[in-house]
Order: sequence, then C-alpha cells, then structure tokens
Amino acid sequence: KYFMITFHPFTYFSFDDYMASGPASFSEIRSLDKDQYLTCSICMDIFVDPVTTVCGHTFCKKCLHFNLMYNDRSCPLCKTILTRIPDVNIVLRDIIQQLKKTSEKNDDVYTGKDGEVACDICTGEKLKAKKSCLVCLTSYCSTHLENHYSAKRLEGHKLVAPVKNLDERACLEHGRPLELT
Repeated sequence: KYFMITFHPFTYFSFDDYMASGPASFSEIRSLDKDQYLTCSICMDIFVDPVTTVCGHTFCKKCLHFNLMYNDRSCPLCKTILTRIPDVNIVLRDIIQQLKKTSEKNDDVYTGKDGEVACDICTGEKLKAKKSCLVCLTSYCSTHLENHYSAKRLEGHKLVAPVKNLDERACLEHGRPLELT
C-alpha cells in the first residue's frame, strides 16, 4: 500500500495518492515547454545524448564533458563535485527522439494558413497537399500521391503544385480542367 520514492529520500506516499495525481499522458508531455525542460543550460539547445548528474541537473554529454575539461570538476549549475561524466539518460533521450519525430509529422498537418491546400483524400486529420492532379481535380498529400507515381493508368495525369478549389477550375461545358499557368 505504501512505497518510497527514491528521489525524495525517506518520504512515503500512498499508492492512492500517486494514482490520484496520475502519470502524465504523452499528449501532456508533448505540450511541455521544450525550451524550459528539454534544453541544455550550457549550449541552450535541445539535449543531445542527455546526461543527468548526481545532483539531478541534465546537460548534453559533450557540453558537460567540455565544461569539466576546461573548468573545475563540478556541476555548472550548483557546483556539486562530479567524480565522472554520467551515462546517457536513455529514457530522456528516447523521449526527445519521439518528440522530434512527432514535431516532424506535425509539419505536414494542414492548418489552413494562406498558401496551404488540404489533401482531399485524408480522413480525420488532414495533411497538407503536395500536388494537385488536373485530371482527377483532387489534391494529394505525399502518402496519397504515391498512387499517381506508381499506377500505370495514372501516368498521363498532370500533377502541379497544390491548387485550392480545383472544382471551380473545371470547364462545366466540356468537363475538362481549365489550363493553369
């Protein structure tokens, strides 16, 4: 029923108290202020191979190594004496890598900003269109565009930079796309 949290020596919490506060969900972690929590205080960039010192401060492994080479062998923030460079904090490293992948994916999400065109095929979360087909009168994200590059029957289709309102760019009389320049 009770357990000890090691980072607060001799402080006991009940399991019910822990579960009431609940662990952070990944969406909560994703919304953290990366500048505040995931930035090395030496190089002021997102951690690369983060190491956590005995005093609990985290730095990039190279940053801490160079700091210890050229300064005294103490934590740059609190001056606690360090006997060695800690091993890479693999949990923090993996979280940072996952957040980087997530932010890269978010770059392709359609936001409605000027110049953006949504993929007409995506269901749910829409992605930005990479090309528009003047024959299909449809705009495609990179995932849905693959079919146009691989299917023989679609070889003759004219792909152009993404265009908004493709339906309005078709000739109603002939059922063909208007010429875009």
